Amino acid sequence: MKKIYLFISLVFVICIAVTLFAANYTNLFYKGTFLNEKDVIAKWGSEEFTENRWKTSTIPERTRMVASLLRNKQKYIGKTNIEIREIFGDPDSHYLSEALPAYTIQENTPAGGERWDVVFLINKENKIIDIRVHRNYPE
Repeated sequence: MKKIYLFISLVFVICIAVTLFAANYTNLFYKGTFLNEKDVIAKWGSEEFTENRWKTSTIPERTRMVASLLRNKQKYIGKTNIEIREIFGDPDSHYLSEALPAYTIQENTPAGGERWDVVFLINKENKIIDIRVHRNYPE
């Protein structure tokens, strides 16, 4: 009986440890420097976003559309990774993995500077759950 009690206690402790680790890991997963719509407007201004214009635009043109994209991101929440690639074109960057579509909106230069990306965060069903502007630190 004592062995069963010890076994159950051990399983309980392991379950709590795994839960705490998973909760911590989830918080770590989306850490980094992010900008909200207001910060994006202050940094780069704002122009109207259109899907067709995005696909054919240069990086500086994309940069000016990001605030509008963030303002209207609900239109893309729930879409699949494949649908996002069809709408925005092939990603030219990544965030944590190639599975998360990311698009460069500011490149760092040889003289220094910051690289920023629009990142599409996905859930385990491969659906978009958020769109964020992330500082992509140099490798």
